[in-house]
Amino acid sequence: MRKKSELIFSLLQLPIDFVAILTAFVAAYALRVKIQVDHPVAHPLGFIFFLKIFLVIIPVWVILFALRGLYNMSSLRARLQEVGRGFVAVSGGVMLRVCSVFVVHDTVFPYY
Repeated sequence: MRKKSELIFSLLQLPIDFVAILTAFVAAYALRVKIQVDHPVAHPLGFIFFLKIFLVIIPVWVILFALRGLYNMSSLRARLQEVGRGFVAVSGGVMLRVCSVFVVHDTVFPYY
């Protein structure tokens, strides 16, 4: 029988991951658009547009996390394996984003 704390933690993992990924994307937006160090952004996007795009992308990341087994109850006990799975899932999400730049020429993260 699982501990009650493990059950509560496993239920909270998904919303915490969602908020953490959303926070990372908002921080990326702030660094890219709001904090202009050397030169201003050529084509700044509105925050609402940016947020709508990433509210579609975040479930893909969460699905990648689930496919890598990060939401399994057994992963609560093997921290080293969980870190490795997390690294693979995050790397996969980044690679999907990089590949999507070549497939769909969008202006979310312009590189010019």
